[in-house]
Amino acid sequence: MNPFEYLLPLVSIIVGLAIADLATSLHRLLRARRQVEWDWLPLATALLAVVLVLNVWWELYPAEAIEVYTVAEFFPVMAGLIVLFLINAAALPDQVPSEGIDLRAFYESNSPYLWLLFAVYFALAIALNISSRLPPILDDGRLGWKEAAELFTFQFPNLVFAGLFVGLARYRNRTFHVISVVGVLLVLTFAFSQLSIGGPR
Repeated sequence: MNPFEYLLPLVSIIVGLAIADLATSLHRLLRARRQVEWDWLPLATALLAVVLVLNVWWELYPAEAIEVYTVAEFFPVMAGLIVLFLINAAALPDQVPSEGIDLRAFYESNSPYLWLLFAVYFALAIALNISSRLPPILDDGRLGWKEAAELFTFQFPNLVFAGLFVGLARYRNRTFHVISVVGVLLVLTFAFSQLSIGGPR
């Protein structure tokens, strides 16, 4: 049994729970649909959460080639998975009260917490990517301004996303939220569509 085979069941459980929690919330909304004032924006953020889960699951495939995994290396991965679960759990309301629920009002009250989770997730992704690329550079003894710039340039998309999500957590303007959510959803969906399993690693 290699490290990937040992760790995969734990990762699978967390990923599965994330999707199950979101699907359960959606099921409750659909069952109580006559008591729901619908709004597409929280549904779009829920779809964005699913895209993130699928993206993580798909990108786990190359990890099978890793021969040694330390606790220090796995901790950021585990932290990211827990935050990913929290994102999916927070995307839609857990219950539909007997008096009904307004999804637009839910989104407005819930969005600071939800988008802060998104920002934390991408910050963890940045830390994980940098930590995975840093040891070879340090081993070669060539960490200078050029190498540091390359490290952060490689993380530029994640930095943009993290900053955008902080902005979404702080500012309530609906037009800003609509444009941002649609844009991020299109970008991440396109990025996910380019992934594949199999072939050279």
